[in-house]
Amino acid sequence: MLSQWGNRYAFSLAAAILLTSISQILLRLGALRGTKSYQSVIHPVTITGYSLFVGVTILMVYALQGLTLKTVIAWNALTYILTCILSRIFLKERLTPQMIVGGILIAIGIIVFSITSSNH
Repeated sequence: MLSQWGNRYAFSLAAAILLTSISQILLRLGALRGTKSYQSVIHPVTITGYSLFVGVTILMVYALQGLTLKTVIAWNALTYILTCILSRIFLKERLTPQMIVGGILIAIGIIVFSITSSNH
């Protein structure tokens, strides 16, 4: 995958990963807006988050046309790291040492996967 970042399928995957994390932040923000569950569900921020997921689906389908499923799934794990970072920035949520270690392990796993995948 590292050697494939120049192609449009990899770009589509990267955009999908970023938009997934942004969508999660928007859903959380929308959930905090309403005093009742239904108000949170129909809040414009929540609807925007769900709308982005439609775009993510389109981007993922496109990425899968040019990348293997195992590559897409492995790199999609970046959403965990990115969502934690964005939740810290925009929601002021605390990052625990366990979350940081988990993020490092995910990153190492993606690197190992990418190195071994490019050798085969």
